[in-house]
Amino acid sequence: MHTAATISDLPKIIDTSEPWITSDLCQFAIADAETKVLLQVVCPAWNCQGTAPVVGNRIGNHHGNSAEFQVVFGPCQWIGTQIVHMTPVTQSQPGPLPNASDFLAVLNGHRQPDTPIFALAVAMREHWTLTIDAYTRTGVWDPAQLRQVRLFSDYLAAEVRAVLADGPTPEPDAPTSGIRYGDEISDLTRLVVLLALTEKSGETLDKIQTMITDQTEFLNRAVDDIRRGEKRLTTTQPYPKRPEGGGGIAESTSGK
Repeated sequence: MHTAATISDLPKIIDTSEPWITSDLCQFAIADAETKVLLQVVCPAWNCQGTAPVVGNRIGNHHGNSAEFQVVFGPCQWIGTQIVHMTPVTQSQPGPLPNASDFLAVLNGHRQPDTPIFALAVAMREHWTLTIDAYTRTGVWDPAQLRQVRLFSDYLAAEVRAVLADGPTPEPDAPTSGIRYGDEISDLTRLVVLLALTEKSGETLDKIQTMITDQTEFLNRAVDDIRRGEKRLTTTQPYPKRPEGGGGIAESTSGK
């Protein structure tokens, strides 16, 4: 299991063909101080929250903290899920937080992707292109590709923390922005890809152009608030749902 990664390592971190979850979505995690290998987590399920060993990079056998859980639910359905414990090696230097207009210039080829965060956005655009193309051909979203998209979003969020390392410092009572920056950039990137594909097909562009305008204005306002210290980026991630494809296992997990 990779415990550190740069942008070029991103596809190697996990096997996106099967369900996974990041350790930061667990309430508590213990890793070896030297190797950084994950040893134990508190189950992310709100109705379980049992302490689970990590075996073969997967959530091992455990029981819910309450007797009611075991009676009602039986073995926890998170058992066997691949778990990612990543200490990212960020490449970004402190500086101004890019807004949506900055990203649009890069995504549309009007500005060079001359920073790690812009390079990541270009990689995200390429992956969204493959993901949407596959959906167009099959009519089905590929779960593995969507999980990879989420990984790009998480990694971009790590780079953003490096960009904001020297500020601006939010006001003491500044509320959170209510957005996950990486997710919003991912949505903007997806819309850019959809616009290009729609234009190629000869369909009307009005609807998708309006969506891009709305997303751009929304994200630019949020970034302006953060630059002024009036808001802070939220670090809260959506509560995880049990990934599709896992039904729990009764035997000790091996990671294979």
